Amino acid sequence: MTTSPEVLTEALSRFASGVTVVTTRDATGKAHGYTATAFSAVSLDPPLILSCLSRSASCFPVFAAAKSFCVNVLSTDDEGLARHFATKMADKFLAHDFAPGYCEMPSVTSALAVFGCDVETAHPAGDHVVIIGRVRAVTLTQGNPLLYYRRKFQGLPASTDGARTPATPAHAS
Repeated sequence: MTTSPEVLTEALSRFASGVTVVTTRDATGKAHGYTATAFSAVSLDPPLILSCLSRSASCFPVFAAAKSFCVNVLSTDDEGLARHFATKMADKFLAHDFAPGYCEMPSVTSALAVFGCDVETAHPAGDHVVIIGRVRAVTLTQGNPLLYYRRKFQGLPASTDGARTPATPAHAS
């Protein structure tokens, strides 16, 4: 049995996902990034995560050569940022607040969590590449997660964990 790309896309849209912005720098130091809902934990020992990137993305060559990157888990306050980084715009970093993260990678200042990673490996997977990163640093804040469900950004009802608090570094082993 085969499934059309349209039916598969509709079925996949029924899975609610968190939203991330993945960032890195090229050899000249210029920042690059993309919005991703394909993000997951892989292992706690060693600490590994993954993100998937389309081979047709304008930033694909940069990420294919990258040694380090940051995965920024977005809050409901970051919907505009998610939309912005989902475009093929040349310089996505002009209108938003970033701080230097792990290895000077751009870190979203309002992110709920930031994973600073070294590239462990990358695997071709159809029209995407699966980038696996070894987590070297983690920063946490409070807030409500941005979700993507049925092709729409949305949030959860207000959380019980309180208002946003300043970032707290938490080091991975």
